[in-house]
Amino acid sequence: MELPEKTKSCSSSSLILMNEEDDHEEAKNKIDKLVITLPKDESFGVVNYKYQGIWNPEKVLFMMYEDMKEHKVSELKRLATFLGFPFTEEEEAQGLVEEISSLCSFENLKNLKVNQNDSGSNPRVPPNAFFRNGKVGDYTHLLTPSMAKYLKKLADDKFAGSGLVFKYAN
Repeated sequence: MELPEKTKSCSSSSLILMNEEDDHEEAKNKIDKLVITLPKDESFGVVNYKYQGIWNPEKVLFMMYEDMKEHKVSELKRLATFLGFPFTEEEEAQGLVEEISSLCSFENLKNLKVNQNDSGSNPRVPPNAFFRNGKVGDYTHLLTPSMAKYLKKLADDKFAGSGLVFKYAN
């Protein structure tokens, strides 16, 4: 089945750089600029694919940052199983799951030299733009309550019916 033309042309690599100096209106404008690049209505992501008959839940795994922070080992095992490479009892007994979990931890990845000194292909983006502090709900320190409410409504509306449910900080 052919994807709609609007879906083919949408950008999937938008990045918003918000900083503490942004006032509410400036930050909202940055968010609006990102939102305008997203596919609209009938061509929006997973919901559209589901209705086109090409959405296959067995080929999509939703993983939430909050769950990965709280249940590192079980989430890693779930990912390995989904990819078709579940851990063996021997690998689990040897502590391989815990070792991989440690290597993939936010703290370890943030402290890798490459992630502290390299901006990748975009020199305008500082290396530290990709890592904040790795705490669940930290967005509440960057967004005003009205901005957080705006993004929550947007996400809830756009992903309604997809099976993807976001967890929000109180």
